[in-house]
Amino acid sequence: MAALELRRLSKSFGDHQVVDAIDLQVTDGEFLVLVGASGCGKSTILRLIAGLEKADAGDVRIGGHSVLDRDPGDRDVAMVFQNYALYPHMTVRRNIAFPLRMARMPREQVRARSEEAAAMLGIGELLERKPSQLSGGQQQRVALARALVRRPQVFLFDEPLSNVDARLRAEMRAELARLHQRLGATMIYVTHDQVEAMTLGDRIAVLHQGRVQQVGTPLEVYNCPANSFVAAFLGSPPMNLLPAAATPWADPLGANAVIGFRPQQARLGGSLQGRVELVEELGSESLVHVRCGDHAVVLSLTPGHGLGPGEPVGVAVEAPHLHHFDRDSGVRLP
Repeated sequence: MAALELRRLSKSFGDHQVVDAIDLQVTDGEFLVLVGASGCGKSTILRLIAGLEKADAGDVRIGGHSVLDRDPGDRDVAMVFQNYALYPHMTVRRNIAFPLRMARMPREQVRARSEEAAAMLGIGELLERKPSQLSGGQQQRVALARALVRRPQVFLFDEPLSNVDARLRAEMRAELARLHQRLGATMIYVTHDQVEAMTLGDRIAVLHQGRVQQVGTPLEVYNCPANSFVAAFLGSPPMNLLPAAATPWADPLGANAVIGFRPQQARLGGSLQGRVELVEELGSESLVHVRCGDHAVVLSLTPGHGLGPGEPVGVAVEAPHLHHFDRDSGVRLP
């Protein structure tokens, strides 16, 4: 395995800047998740690392060496795609073995490595089946095994779980986490799903419009977002953001500030006055939507609060749970 470094990496398609001078370091054996909305540039970054796209500027370094001049097959990376990209006419065994056969590895070594990867992912009994005979989860495991069998320096995952249902996604997340712990491999994982980002990543990098907004451990980014975009993007439901002047907490901040608080850290009975608009009962929590003048906020409460639409409420948030951002730049304030 190896460390990976991006230096001022940039890519445009026509007049559209997709990746904008990104600097990023991934340590040897780290699981880094790139998370952001569709179109933020995260998949393009993976393709630049893999050599499937040509960078306009900057550098990609693996194990301390630039790989920009190397062909994709010579970069020693393995990529797992969203659509699995399995060969329908080949058996599972031949799909897994394909990269080794292309590298002209001895037949006995190909067989041993393929069976080892299949066993690791629990698909040893499926080796003689075709992809059409597999479930979505089984196909995803075949794609993972095909990547594993190469033993590359870096693994790249491009939203590999987006085509499976919620239950299987949860199972596969746990399986990927166990796989990373077992291999100690350098992995870069792209997703728009913040749950995947928070549960899988040693660190996460939040992207917006081709730029990295913040890099840190999941809890660092969640508890101390660098700007209002990160604050609103990470968390479900998202952080409530209100002009400071519209809250009872405005005095020390002035008019040019935005105050944020997470729905889970608000409680009833405070001085921010509003009226209930909607209550969503989710079983383990109750999301109460409150209209406070021209602004809406969401509270995450324990079920059984007894509130209904139209009822007046007060909202309280303790000072340590308030986040302050500059209104114009969005940057976090001290």
